[in-house]
Amino acid sequence: MPDISIIDIVETSVELPTHSVESKSFPEKEASAQSVLNADKPLPHRLTIDDLKRWLIPEQYWSVLLSVYTEDDLLNAPVPPHVIDRLIDILYPRSIDEILQQPQFLIGEAEDLDRFVAGELTEFLLMLDPEQQRLVETPLEGPILVRGGSGTGKSIVALYRVQQLVKEGQTPVLFTTFTNTLTKYSEQLLERLLGEHPTSKGVEVNTVDALIVRRYTQAYNQPRFAPEDTLLSILRQALQTTSLPGSNDSERKRRAEVLQSLGESYLLDEFTSVIEHWGLTKCEEYLNRPRIGRRLPLREPIRKAIWAVYETWKSMLHQQGWTTWGQVRQQALELALQQPDPCYRAIVVDEAQDLSPVALRYLLACVESPRSVYLTADAGQSLYQRGFSWQQIDSLLKVRGRSYTLRRNYRNTAEIAAACTAILGDTDKEVNAVHHGSLPVVRFCRNIEEEAIAIRNFFISAARQWRLPAHTGAVLCHSKQVAQQICTQLQQIGMPLSLWRRSRLICVSRS
Repeated sequence: MPDISIIDIVETSVELPTHSVESKSFPEKEASAQSVLNADKPLPHRLTIDDLKRWLIPEQYWSVLLSVYTEDDLLNAPVPPHVIDRLIDILYPRSIDEILQQPQFLIGEAEDLDRFVAGELTEFLLMLDPEQQRLVETPLEGPILVRGGSGTGKSIVALYRVQQLVKEGQTPVLFTTFTNTLTKYSEQLLERLLGEHPTSKGVEVNTVDALIVRRYTQAYNQPRFAPEDTLLSILRQALQTTSLPGSNDSERKRRAEVLQSLGESYLLDEFTSVIEHWGLTKCEEYLNRPRIGRRLPLREPIRKAIWAVYETWKSMLHQQGWTTWGQVRQQALELALQQPDPCYRAIVVDEAQDLSPVALRYLLACVESPRSVYLTADAGQSLYQRGFSWQQIDSLLKVRGRSYTLRRNYRNTAEIAAACTAILGDTDKEVNAVHHGSLPVVRFCRNIEEEAIAIRNFFISAARQWRLPAHTGAVLCHSKQVAQQICTQLQQIGMPLSLWRRSRLICVSRS
């Protein structure tokens, strides 16, 4: 399903392109929160027990649904999303044009349709287009890299690639990604593709870090990861006790002053995102490593001073029984390199741009041959920028000539993509969105109260249009302060929600 149109709520006037974005403003008379709350439309048909029984709605939800009178009640009812989706489809039938705009899905057998109607099957896999299918069937002649932005289907292609490897007898095969959430979802989809649980077909689905911790624990004990405040506290001690390199006291004093000016947080980040991120074990390696994305250049004498502090800091951590993710990954890699027989015949890595070089080297050490490695990466979210090549991670990772880019976008609509490129001023960028939808809307609000009302109205109308519960929406804010203000206002006008501070998102939730 394509994304719903983006709504961007701003309080200051900015110059906007008029050819791609529909610009609307609020009427002079400000609507009150109470008038919005009273504007809920009644359902086109009052729900009855006979209706719910005929529509195969599970009986445990009847008491809740019989008390539903308005669209707002339905969209926020405490029942599973697929139940709300079914009721909306029945009460508000789609037009033929809307149906034709929907993506095509794959069913394994005709009985799947009966299972879907009965509520036993809640989702189908997307069908592949010819370009995606070609990548699935590419022969194993070396490591393959598939790049693409969000919505191009690279993760779905990776799942089909696993199915292809199973058909070819390339098992055991590992499908791995960065987060537990993606792993669980991928395992469910693979079970649909393979016809049974992946493990019974010789497929393991797991995060890279879970594999690394498992190997580390088998050789040593469960790792004891130091929290950030402990890392900083020990770094503070290391700065005070480390004898810095230098030909005389004056040089050592100047270098100590430079380290103090860099700050503890910057130095800790240098340890974790450069030294341990790349698995550097010698000072010479650190001196020669390009510090991609760090912006602030460091001369050789300062790097030597940082390395000296790092070694003291690492030793003090070890003495106190602490470790870091970077150190555990490096130790697991060393164990994997010592194993006589690799664990897997093939490995499929989804979202490879989120993995550290050490983690990727670990995976390479676990596979029979690098020719059986398949990577997907989001070019727009890569941690490796400006001059990076995948071969820098490991000499075996040679993807030149076997690197492909998926350009067709199945998530955004063409209208959203065109509006974004116009706002960003990148009018030469090609728009390859498959789906079409309404124009994005930019609204100008005089205060935070108007913003909250506009957001609430947008969620309600979008939820009905796209057959989604209102609580599936999220508001992206540019700061935590703004997010908190909008969160408070939305709660005051009757929209329950939760605030995700780390992501600066407001997620609308059920009561």
